[in-house]
Amino acid sequence: MEELQFIDVGGIKTQIRRGGKGEPLIYLHSGGGETFWMPFHEALASRFEVIAPAHPGFDQSQGLDRIEDIEDVAFHYLDLLDALGIEKAKIVGLSLGGWIAAELAVRWPQRLEKLVLVDSAGIWLPEHPIAELFGLEPAEWRELVFYDPKSELAEALIMDNPPDELFELILKGMEVLARLGWNPYLHNPKLHARLKRIKCPTLVVWGKHDKLIPLAYGEAFRDAIPEAKLCVIEECGHLPIFEKTEVFVEQVANFLSSNSV
Repeated sequence: MEELQFIDVGGIKTQIRRGGKGEPLIYLHSGGGETFWMPFHEALASRFEVIAPAHPGFDQSQGLDRIEDIEDVAFHYLDLLDALGIEKAKIVGLSLGGWIAAELAVRWPQRLEKLVLVDSAGIWLPEHPIAELFGLEPAEWRELVFYDPKSELAEALIMDNPPDELFELILKGMEVLARLGWNPYLHNPKLHARLKRIKCPTLVVWGKHDKLIPLAYGEAFRDAIPEAKLCVIEECGHLPIFEKTEVFVEQVANFLSSNSV
């Protein structure tokens, strides 16, 4: 069972969910705001102590007024590692969370032990533009991020008429995402060239049928990060944590537990 905590990170009240035992694993969520404890968290928690913070402005985390761009978020997470007493971190980031993790890794490579980027935003390939996600209806969202948008899973996770409390959280998350990724759209023009500065073992995980951020981006991250490996998950869209939970957890846990350096 996970525990809900609030810690002070450089003067910012930050929500953290944590559970499990073992080496710490930091999970950085996507712009979708999966800040509740979910089956993939629980599965990872059988192997690690999973620490899942909510980004500034998401859920009950504060500090949005101090965030102007992705660099501010990277510094926030450097402060979070200090607050948790973690000198070298294992970090898994999905989409927006992957972008944040990559920004952290290129600036302070000595602070990461291992890195997993999952269908990550952060770079731009003109020949493969990231799909437009702002202003979409729920059915359009499902079509964009799921391999099977008509599945029970897709309709349960992205509801046509979410409860008021959930709808409010979604709006808060979209406000943060717009602040970080409106212009330039979901990327930092300087990041791609900086990826060579990442020194830790890196696994790139991608849904083969991601229509939001195509597989070409996974290949680009693999090629730009020294000795990175790419794991492509079949019959999967933008959210392997939900569509292919078992495969995702197995690949990530095995990589993080291995002795590769």
